[in-house]
Amino acid sequence: MQNNICISVIIPVYNAERYLNKCVDSLLNQTFSNFEVLLIDDGSVDKSGAICDAYAKQDSRVKVFHKKNGGVASSRQLGLDNAKGDYIIHADPDDFVEKTMLEEMYQAIKKENADILITDFIYYYHNKQDYCEQSPKTANSRELIVDILCHKHKGYVWNKLIKRESIDKHNAHFIADIDLSEDDLFCVQMMKDNDVKIAYLPKAYYYYAQDVNPHSYTHNFTQRIYDSNDKFIKELAKYDFGIGYSVRLTEFALRCFSYHALSSREFYDRFNKEKAKFLKKGYNKMSYFYLQLSASGYQWIAYPIFRIRQFFKKMLGI
Repeated sequence: MQNNICISVIIPVYNAERYLNKCVDSLLNQTFSNFEVLLIDDGSVDKSGAICDAYAKQDSRVKVFHKKNGGVASSRQLGLDNAKGDYIIHADPDDFVEKTMLEEMYQAIKKENADILITDFIYYYHNKQDYCEQSPKTANSRELIVDILCHKHKGYVWNKLIKRESIDKHNAHFIADIDLSEDDLFCVQMMKDNDVKIAYLPKAYYYYAQDVNPHSYTHNFTQRIYDSNDKFIKELAKYDFGIGYSVRLTEFALRCFSYHALSSREFYDRFNKEKAKFLKKGYNKMSYFYLQLSASGYQWIAYPIFRIRQFFKKMLGI
């Protein structure tokens, strides 16, 4: 790309007035200077928009875009459409980063001549921190996608520096109204052809805040979230990721049942074709068992069994 900006940092902002300053300040205090910050105000009704504008006035590296509320995916895509950097990374407004993040990630991705650079990150609580290692278990990007869909690896876009040329080559984009796992789907688009070079830097720069943002989609389940999950599953079905697809469909079903978002019959009627694929292809029969049990009205049994089994699988490392 013919421009002078090395890195674009995209931040979707919605009603984040309580923690936005900490996030933006951690970026503007970087040891690396050749970058831009794109603040996408997604129709905030608090002071977030004014805070964004104030940063733009005091620092020319900050660009602000105000838009009608449309969700995090549309915000990320608006940022991507307007980003001028050779490399792209995202951040969420309730998180913050180490001051050497951009400098060291940029040096590493250039040294490796990689399309994607993955780093570790830190789960940040009010009184504790948990280090999360993200070393890829494979250099094969399609296999890594399956690991992401099966939660053996995280598909977050804020611990990954991605070459813009590679994004354009694969037409990777965020799909409007898919606001849960939108980053996983972006990774699917990036890595599906197994022609991207992935590098790993074993350091953590990003602090992923837990239980801070009450507006987070992970803390709510509404009709909008149901529709987002529905659209995500239908998009994922376009790709052949076998067990990864079945895991995500199963989780969607169990999430619906556990939150009593819709009746078992309604889910059965909507997804009977997808469920039939489990049995026909013969993979992950436990997933099919969970769905059948739930669709029969026993979601109160299926969900605890699923969680207990996941717990022991994690304990045993399988």
